[in-house]
Amino acid sequence: MFDAWCFDQSGEPITVEAWGALHDVDGYVFVRKTTIGDVEVSTVWLGIDHQHGDGPPLIFETMIFGGDHHGETWRYPTHDDAVAGHEAVTAALFAECN
Repeated sequence: MFDAWCFDQSGEPITVEAWGALHDVDGYVFVRKTTIGDVEVSTVWLGIDHQHGDGPPLIFETMIFGGDHHGETWRYPTHDDAVAGHEAVTAALFAECN
């Protein structure tokens, strides 16, 4: 039986046991990490749907740690969206620093 709120990186429903096991797979959780000075931009697979309402499951997250934007967060439904979002956030921070 699949849990309605657990998904693998391809967006396929999985059991909570499979979700837990994927956390033990080296490199599976982390999508991208970029450091800009003392600021870190981290994009990860959450695997648990953070969609609160209608729409596709939001199972990836980009978060800023440090600096003026500390704690700002974006969530995405697909790996490709997460990579694009990470790159957009990183580019905006680089532009802000120059």
